Amino acid sequence: MRWFSSNYAPRFGRLVTPLVQAMRVRGPFRPNLEGIGDAKLVLIDGQGLGHTPDSASSVTTNITGRFPDVDVILLVDNATQPMQAAPLAVVRAVATGGFQEKLAIGFTHFDHVRGANVVSVAAKREHVLGAARNVLNTLRSEIGATLVRSLEQGLDERCFMLGWLDRPADSLSPKMREQLVSLFGFFQTAIAPAEPIPASPVYDPASVLFAVQAAARDFQARWDARLGFGSVDGVQKAHWATVKALNRRIADGWQIEYRHLMPVADLFSRLSEEISRFLEEPVRWKGDASDPLARERAISAVRREVAGALQVFAKDRVIQQHLADWVRAYDHGGPGSTFDRARDIKGIYEQAAPVPGSVMTERAQGFLEQVRRLVHAAVIAGGGEIEGASKAGEDGR
Repeated sequence: MRWFSSNYAPRFGRLVTPLVQAMRVRGPFRPNLEGIGDAKLVLIDGQGLGHTPDSASSVTTNITGRFPDVDVILLVDNATQPMQAAPLAVVRAVATGGFQEKLAIGFTHFDHVRGANVVSVAAKREHVLGAARNVLNTLRSEIGATLVRSLEQGLDERCFMLGWLDRPADSLSPKMREQLVSLFGFFQTAIAPAEPIPASPVYDPASVLFAVQAAARDFQARWDARLGFGSVDGVQKAHWATVKALNRRIADGWQIEYRHLMPVADLFSRLSEEISRFLEEPVRWKGDASDPLARERAISAVRREVAGALQVFAKDRVIQQHLADWVRAYDHGGPGSTFDRARDIKGIYEQAAPVPGSVMTERAQGFLEQVRRLVHAAVIAGGGEIEGASKAGEDGR
């Protein structure tokens, strides 16, 4: 496998790593542990998200696009430190996309958690969980208190403390074996069919305007900071060479991202988070909505439909509709080309996600109507309803 996946420097020029986008490997890769049995798993290992304090990090669409296709989203993080921005962005994307029931967190290096106040395994576990809860609390203003409470309530059952994983399975302590068996148990229960949802949320379409307005404004402000036209806390100006590298990949049709520069993922994240807060508060319910868990499952079903539609929409708005503009931006050369390229890219973003305001331009009106129609269709596909939609249909409007 190393000839296909390694970046070992002394073998540079003889490896095929840059040409390989993915590999499929099949084999009996399972630990010798009682309680696991003959488990058959398909593990999809995505790209590493890194550990950066950048508060503006987004999750690549290569990862978020797989959320609907898998039974479990296993986030692997280091137990010796609080969650950084990258794994926290995964939690945010999972929650706003309506996939929180699939989320499991594996904290590695649990054997390296040490301190005067963590002398037992139970104390270490509570220390790690406490740090995770503190980090989740920082998301309340971004994704809403209801989603954060939902994540916190099932956090203990979804977190698995993993240590000494470099040792043979038969030499692990009983506690570590118990955690691995519990993790496999989580995998097995995840494939159980979902129960019918007895309630359906009803939404007022007028509130979509404020969600789209906030998302577009945040998206443009962050990219203005990256391109050098403004400043946002936690967002650094991107080096001109990385901006050019992103521009080249998009213009050549090779990729839509480069390192931390992910315009499609950024627009999708901003829209998904703001619309998720809109979906959190339906105007009323139909059916039996007495169970809070049933209400949460109903809203999550709608969120999943909205997230899937928004991902396609974001790529179309930022990339597909402006391919010629990306090519023109990359063609700049010579003195002043850095500023000209940044200006052109800023113009692409202003056309792709115009901010609706009190004075609505034709472009902003079209953007808002596209998002509104997308949300309406996704709400209905997810089992929800739009206030007044039935009456409008009866009147022929």
